[in-house]
Amino acid sequence: MRIYSGSKEFIEWLDKAIESLYSVKGGLHINNKKGVLYVLKYGKMAAREILKKCYHDGAFSLERKAKLANSCVNSYKGWSRSKTVFT
Repeated sequence: MRIYSGSKEFIEWLDKAIESLYSVKGGLHINNKKGVLYVLKYGKMAAREILKKCYHDGAFSLERKAKLANSCVNSYKGWSRSKTVFT
């Protein structure tokens, strides 16, 4: 899962908020291909933890986004542990 922003302050705030709310760690990257773009990246298990709380039953969302989120949340193939998910 990746979150893009042109604002360094926003992406740093979001990184800290997600870590404290969902107990997962993301990686902050800078993409300079088309100007400065900040990217917050999460691995499979961290994304699953975030998505299952954001896209719960009855959550307001776009159908196509909810479908992708549910696909991630329900997929466990080869996932056993992660350095980015704090339990």
